[in-house]
Amino acid sequence: MQTFLSNPLKKKQFLLILVDILIVICAFISSYAFRIVVYEGKGLTIIAERIEWLVWAAAFLHVISLYVLELYNLEVKRSAARTFALIVLSVIIATAMVAFLSYLVPHNKLGRVVLTTHIPITVTLIFIWRMVFSAVFQEDWASNNLLIIGDSPLNEEIIGLLKTSPIILGSCLLFMYLRTSPKAHKFSVHSV
Repeated sequence: MQTFLSNPLKKKQFLLILVDILIVICAFISSYAFRIVVYEGKGLTIIAERIEWLVWAAAFLHVISLYVLELYNLEVKRSAARTFALIVLSVIIATAMVAFLSYLVPHNKLGRVVLTTHIPITVTLIFIWRMVFSAVFQEDWASNNLLIIGDSPLNEEIIGLLKTSPIILGSCLLFMYLRTSPKAHKFSVHSV
């Protein structure tokens, strides 16, 4: 396991899987809560005894479905619309497998209300998680920016060199430095 997690790509995939499992479990708990409160008119104190072992199997089946549709492949770049469509398809496939499993084991079935309400919750939460993950862990926003703070002739020289350098073409550079004087503070932003 230590060798597995030493690879940065595998760490990100492990994080995706872990959070996806938590999302699916939370979606089922929310669906159970909705069923208990709205349909049965009872309190949430009985929710722990109502959650079946099938929820854990459902989380596993959702991860398998996401894996089969290559949603854990971080090397593939997808649009948000394609990612959303794949998540919807994955959740529907996993829900069908859970429904079939509920049919095979009728004394532990999840029920139509729980299965139906978990779909939009799961799709929404997994999609939001994927967008956050993509924005934070997959974008190279940190490696394409440069921040220079301070007022010195050396900083001016670095900024001038970077503006004329052909090496940095295509990069997004942000130069910020403060001009300090006893009377006022001026803030200026330069970008290439």
